[in-house]
Amino acid sequence: MAGDLVHPAPLLLAAGLLQVWGDPAAVAPEELAAQLADLLDGQALWDPHQDQPWLRSEALAAGRIQLPRWRPPDPVLVERHGNAILEAWTAAVDRFAADMVRIQAGNPDDLAAARALGPLAGQVLAVSLPARGGRFTWQVPPRIWVAGPRAEAWREVVRDSGWYELDEAAPDLLVIDAGPGLDPSGLP
Repeated sequence: MAGDLVHPAPLLLAAGLLQVWGDPAAVAPEELAAQLADLLDGQALWDPHQDQPWLRSEALAAGRIQLPRWRPPDPVLVERHGNAILEAWTAAVDRFAADMVRIQAGNPDDLAAARALGPLAGQVLAVSLPARGGRFTWQVPPRIWVAGPRAEAWREVVRDSGWYELDEAAPDLLVIDAGPGLDPSGLP
C-alpha cells in the first residue's frame, strides 16, 4: 500500500484517527483540528526519553492507557479537509517533539493497513491491537533478548537503535530469529 499512496502517510494516519458522524464534507475544519489536538497527546505522540506523568506507577494503576483508534480514513474527509488535517497533525507533532506515534487498530486488517502506510518522517509508527484479558505492562526501555542463528547481528541492530535494553537473564520480550530471510546487516 505504501507505494500506492495518493496522499502523504501523515495525512492518511491522522484522518484515520478522526471520528465524523454524518457528511464528512460538512464538518468544520476547526472541529477536526480540535479533535486531533485531543487525540494526539503525550501517549500517542511519545518521546521515550522524556519523563511522562502517565508512565508513573500511580497513573498506570489508576487506569488503562487509551491510545487513539485508527481505521482507514474516509476518502471524502481526506479530499475535502486534507490541508486542515495535515496542519493539525504537524502542530501536534511539533508540540510533543515525538519520536514515536502510538495508535491502536480495531482489527488485524486495520492494523495491516496502518502499517502499510509506510514510514513517517522522523517518527516510528507503533500500531497495536487492544489487549484482551488481563492488564499488560512493560518497562521503559523494554528489555529484550534475541536468540537464533543470526542473533548477534540482530542484537547489534537492537543495541544501535537506542530504544531497547538487551537483557539475556530477564527479557520482557524474546525475539527468535528462525534463520534465512531478512538480513539484519542491511538495516539502518
